[in-house]
Amino acid sequence: MKLPILFTVCVLVIILNVVLRRKTPSTDNDFWEREKEADRTAKKSLDEVAFITIDRDLYEDVDDLGNSRMRDALDELKYLSGEEIANMTGYTNTDLKLKYGAANLPRLTRCDANYTALARSLDTLTQGYAHEKMNEQARKYALFAVSTGTDVAATWRYLVSEYKKTGDVAGLEKLKEAAAELNSASKGRIVRIVSGEE
Repeated sequence: MKLPILFTVCVLVIILNVVLRRKTPSTDNDFWEREKEADRTAKKSLDEVAFITIDRDLYEDVDDLGNSRMRDALDELKYLSGEEIANMTGYTNTDLKLKYGAANLPRLTRCDANYTALARSLDTLTQGYAHEKMNEQARKYALFAVSTGTDVAATWRYLVSEYKKTGDVAGLEKLKEAAAELNSASKGRIVRIVSGEE
C-alpha cells in the first residue's frame, strides 16, 4: 500500500522539477533582455522626479529633549537638507534605468538612499515626541513623512491613532487617500492600518 503512494509522490516531484526547469530559462532570458535594454537607455530628463525639500523649521531651533537618538535624527535632517532626496520606493534599478536612463542610476540611487535616511529620521522624531506626549511636534514630522510617501508603518499607525483620538474624520480620509497612492510593497499593510484592519 505504501509503495504506490511513494511512487506517485516521486513521479509528481519529477514532473514538477521538469516544469520548473523549463520556465526558468525563459524567465532568466526575459530578465537579462530587459536589463540589456535598460543599460542601453539614453540619459533622460529628471524633470518628473519629485525631489523632496526639507524646510529649516524641521531641524532648526527644535528641542531634542536631551535624547541622543532625536538629536542624531535632527542632525540627519540638517545634513539631508543640502542633499538631493527622492522617494524611489517600488522601483528596481532596471525600472529606473529604463525610465531615466542608465547614466542617471547612480544619482537616483543616492537620492533614494537619502530618502531612506529621511524616512527613518522622521519616524524617530515622530515616535520620540509622541512618547513625550508632544503630539503637535510628533504630528508635524509624521505628516511630512506621509507627504513624501513614507512606507514606515509606525508613522502611519501614529497618525491613525491621533486622528481617532481627536475624531478627525477628514484627517483619516486624507490618510486613506495617501495610502492608496503609495508605490511600495508595504502598501497593502499600510492601507489596512489606515482602514483600521490592523
